[in-house]
Amino acid sequence: MGKIMSRLKRLPANYNVDRRAEKAIERQAKNPKIAVAPKHPSTVKDLQKLRTEHPEFLDVQKSKDEKLSEMLRQVRVESHGDTSEIVRRPLPDNRKPVEEPEYGYQLPQVIPRGRFTIQQALKFVSQHQEAPKAYTDKMIAHDYKLEVSNVKNVLNYFSAYNLHIPEDTKLQGNKLPTPFGVKFGMQQKAVEENTEAKTNADMKTEEKQPHIKDKVNSK
Repeated sequence: MGKIMSRLKRLPANYNVDRRAEKAIERQAKNPKIAVAPKHPSTVKDLQKLRTEHPEFLDVQKSKDEKLSEMLRQVRVESHGDTSEIVRRPLPDNRKPVEEPEYGYQLPQVIPRGRFTIQQALKFVSQHQEAPKAYTDKMIAHDYKLEVSNVKNVLNYFSAYNLHIPEDTKLQGNKLPTPFGVKFGMQQKAVEENTEAKTNADMKTEEKQPHIKDKVNSK
């Protein structure tokens, strides 16, 4: 519905737009008081020079060249020859969307010497982090046909992500605690500690004042 309404609103604005534009240009040409876009100083200087030296050029622009118009009417584009060389391929039958690659770009089929892809970099960086003695920079450079200095820089300044879970936040079932669970657990632990401390304080008070307990029992 909104699309139809927007189209109906555009109809009056686009009605006879060419003729209205011509009228606006004519009014602007007849009335010099109408504001026009300012010209560059060099353009104003060239126009003044053209008006003084060759005013006929400006008059030619205002008149139609019948000879040129007739020549343009006679222009025709014709093609000759056999069109059998044009290969007309059918449209593809598979219209499913193309799956996006894993890292956002299509992997090259041929990798030049001295280059490597992101997948290869992640692989040998991870292998070096897990076993640095088994996967040295020289071995990696030999396997991937790279310069040893470039491999050293990659291993020195880049590393793969690792997930580290602190021991005190581990829960049963290998599940990470949520912020609410952590907060609730801390509050519960604080309540238990306060209760235990209060109980211990009451027990110490009773030990210091045994006569009060005896009087209460005698009554």
